[in-house]
Amino acid sequence: AIGYVTNKGWLDPDPKVTFTKVLDGYHRLEGMLGGPPDKLIRIPEPNAAPADLDAFWSRFGAVKEAKDFDFSGIKNARGEALDPKLAAAIAASAIASRAPKDTVLAVTAAMQKHLDGIDAEQTAIVTARRDEQTAALKKNWGNNYESNMFDAKRTFAKWATAAGMDEAKATE
Repeated sequence: AIGYVTNKGWLDPDPKVTFTKVLDGYHRLEGMLGGPPDKLIRIPEPNAAPADLDAFWSRFGAVKEAKDFDFSGIKNARGEALDPKLAAAIAASAIASRAPKDTVLAVTAAMQKHLDGIDAEQTAIVTARRDEQTAALKKNWGNNYESNMFDAKRTFAKWATAAGMDEAKATE
């Protein structure tokens, strides 16, 4: 310790001056590290014990149990809750990777928004195709469109019922 203090140029015949210089050096070091010792986090070695890694990542918001994730605020465009199996898979993955809870929720919400966009795009494609086919059918059938549609629906309902489908479902 004396050699370290001497190499730094802090050693003085007066112990009070030496102590003051050492303390000043410590304060400068604290300023460079960004905070007091109780606010500093030591990064564990890659081969550290799992308990040490858990303690480290818990300081950043990682959780240990799936029940600690609240996905209830994440809903799809129809207002439905996140699929429970998907939520369980996300929680298990987040726990295994020690991901911070807030990050997991933000990524899950962004993923749900992306899935809603895909769903909306697919719905638009299906709707456009249906409208295109209906227009072609109306053009093809002309003035007989309504009566032909009535006959087609009635025939489909009979076939569906004969195949064992519930009549209400077949009509739908």
